[in-house]
Amino acid sequence: MKNELTLTNLLNQTVAELTENGRIVGIFLALMVPVSGFFGWVAVAGGAASSIFDLSSTTNILALGGGLIAIGLAAFAFMIALTYWFYAALMAYESAPGFGRIWPWIGIYILASLGIGFGLILLIVPGVILVVRWAIALPLVIEGKIPAMDTFGESWERTSRYGWSIFGLLVILVIGMLILTGIVTGISTILGGQASIPGIILAALVDALNSAVFVAVSVAAWRLSTDKSDEVAEVFG
Repeated sequence: MKNELTLTNLLNQTVAELTENGRIVGIFLALMVPVSGFFGWVAVAGGAASSIFDLSSTTNILALGGGLIAIGLAAFAFMIALTYWFYAALMAYESAPGFGRIWPWIGIYILASLGIGFGLILLIVPGVILVVRWAIALPLVIEGKIPAMDTFGESWERTSRYGWSIFGLLVILVIGMLILTGIVTGISTILGGQASIPGIILAALVDALNSAVFVAVSVAAWRLSTDKSDEVAEVFG
């Protein structure tokens, strides 16, 4: 038996995913904030941030050359692996779920990102539809009961009756995140600007919180659409 994937149920389950997995969420934030902070620093390093780190010009950043690129690639790979871990850990209610499905998951992650990205760039509406209807594709890959490429169709089928519920929650969350971002931007300005060290750290924290919340929505939608007679532990056995 499974619960209805209504807006209220999805909101409640999303909150439950975050509160009942407090330790997992804490680990994710502790690891994601430094990574997001690094990318935030790189994004502003050619401008105001150069003075913060006593770099006289953009040339000082570019002089790091291949070393900075290598660090960036390593940080990106770590971020992808951490995101996979967070999905799997929430699904299994444990902090050591393993990485047995990471390669097919990365493949679907890339395809989903490309599809949604092109949809948003070209016409916006198709991209939003894909965000909603593919909401549980990544958890389905980790679940591993069907071939990875079939998870798009399975996600589309499971969300067919509940698209507006998922869309409604995403709108609420986006509005909330925009308000939070505005508050953080104001605080950053007081503390020295968005390119200051406090500003970069606060922005990284908001980015990490955004990631945690939207992963929780995906896992919550998966859990509500999954027959509760199935043991989650079997997925990771």
